[in-house]
Amino acid sequence: MLAKLFSEAWLIVMVIVGFGFLIFIHEFGHFIVAKWKGVLVRKFSLGFGPALIHFTLGETEYAISLIPLGGYCKLAGEMMQPEEATGASGKKKEDEDVPPERLLGSKTVWQRMQIFAAGAILNLAAVFPLGILVALIGGQEAITQVTVGPGTAYEAGLHSGDIVKSVNGTPVKYRFEMEDAIEKIPAGRPFTMTVDRDGQELSFELTREDERDYLGLGNHVQPVIGGIHPTSAGRKAGLKIGDRIVSVKKLDEEPVKVESWSDFEAVARSSPGVQVTITVERENPAAEGTFETEEIHLTPEEVPRFSIGVKFDLDPYVGMVQGDSPAKKAGIMPGDRIVSIDGKDVQRWSDVLDYISAGGVDLAMVVARNGEEVSLAVHRSTADTLIGIAPPMDRPVIIGEVEPDSPAAAAGLQPGDSITKIDGKKTSELEDEIVLSEETATIEILRDGQKHTLKVTPEQRSKGLIGVSPMVPSEFRRPSVLGSFPEGISRALEGYSRTFVALGWLFTGRAPTKDMAGPVGIISMSYMQAETGLQQFVFFLMMISISLGIFNLFPVPVLDGGHIAFLLIEKVKGKPVSERAFITAQYVGLALLLCLVLFVTTNDVRNFFF
Repeated sequence: MLAKLFSEAWLIVMVIVGFGFLIFIHEFGHFIVAKWKGVLVRKFSLGFGPALIHFTLGETEYAISLIPLGGYCKLAGEMMQPEEATGASGKKKEDEDVPPERLLGSKTVWQRMQIFAAGAILNLAAVFPLGILVALIGGQEAITQVTVGPGTAYEAGLHSGDIVKSVNGTPVKYRFEMEDAIEKIPAGRPFTMTVDRDGQELSFELTREDERDYLGLGNHVQPVIGGIHPTSAGRKAGLKIGDRIVSVKKLDEEPVKVESWSDFEAVARSSPGVQVTITVERENPAAEGTFETEEIHLTPEEVPRFSIGVKFDLDPYVGMVQGDSPAKKAGIMPGDRIVSIDGKDVQRWSDVLDYISAGGVDLAMVVARNGEEVSLAVHRSTADTLIGIAPPMDRPVIIGEVEPDSPAAAAGLQPGDSITKIDGKKTSELEDEIVLSEETATIEILRDGQKHTLKVTPEQRSKGLIGVSPMVPSEFRRPSVLGSFPEGISRALEGYSRTFVALGWLFTGRAPTKDMAGPVGIISMSYMQAETGLQQFVFFLMMISISLGIFNLFPVPVLDGGHIAFLLIEKVKGKPVSERAFITAQYVGLALLLCLVLFVTTNDVRNFFF
């Protein structure tokens, strides 16, 4: 109990110190540039409200105040004061004894712009040392254990679970090293990849088809939770990072055993607004190395999507055969059309999957090849072993099922129709359902050799979202001190890229405003990031520093950007805006800011407490 209290207290201290640092550098920017330009700084405070600690050093009072949600730098001769606060000289009464050249208003437009912009600029500049600190701290980095999807690696014989050891002679340990090594190899040039498979080293010769070809290698994932969104249903219900998902059960249905992440995800997606029970194995904190089973009850969030109400399938053609697989040894070849498995007629690719899954160790398969039927015997080590075939990646998908009373049924789509294009784009990937926008879609199909074009208007439905992501095998990594500098700068640039993408989504309506967070939400998220680890927490502070810098430069009265906007107007007009206009704009800006704070705080209350 004592250890837990100490741990929680430490996390709270991390959050306070982290945000105090961001506020400090922002206000320090105003402070240091004001001092540099000769403006009298009366007070420098971290936080608002009554001062908890304060002292005077030279001409400036320094304070740490009660409410740690900001701070301020009080300058002599700040712009536009109400008449009752001024003396006979027109100065603020408290500024009457201040030499004119020490007042903010005495400085040139350019000098005042520098003072107002300095806080945001320092926040934006601090991103780079924070990025370097993220690299220096070190953290978990994805290793090269891979999942092998359709692609060059699959055909060469790599298996899911293999650990890549070298690419073209370059040793690799982490995922980013493997990707960098693959990117350096020109398309069309053969190279060797070595892997570790259950302690045995194997080599494969591969060739990239084009510059975007990563050989079909994805991260190897397990049904273990590796990430949790801070406002998700999973977080609120009590799921934790490291939980191994054993089974998932819909209300009044039999539990589904979870052997892969996709097993869990399929149930979650199909359960919007329906309570599910997730059984997890969790490490027992009272006995290290032991695990206990817990049941978590939650209702997946309903996320809107647009669907026409069909399920995809494929013709049963073999597109790829995995190297050294049971299918390869049996003589199955790309281009074969599977006719039957164990005497059962095959019509679609879903039949192939079902019959192989239900079959035994030995499978009797008939394939059509060059106009003839060929009988083949496939032997696998166990009845659960995959035989190593995949459908073509560029073959038109067919409609397996059409839901009654769906947009697809109303438009005349039928099971067996081959979809060749959707809105002019070729369909080359198999998904559970077509997910489109609300706009009417133009779908081209082939039916009995005839081409048809149909218009279908998708309907809004929903899918279930729990808000968790799988754990990727990883190891702790910390670069050298010298190596931390370029890596840290790269992380900072990544942070800027993420922020600008998010802003673009927000302003174009692609990001829902309900996801915007206010002070309560940001502090809650920072606590959760601190729980994850120091590296994640510092990266989060780096992202907040970017947002703080950009937000303060928005041309909204009350914010630094608003002051800069008024100074630009003064520069153009040759004189300041009128006191009446300035004060009116300040009130309007303050009202807008208060409305924003109220809106995001409402989001915080809804997202974090309900």
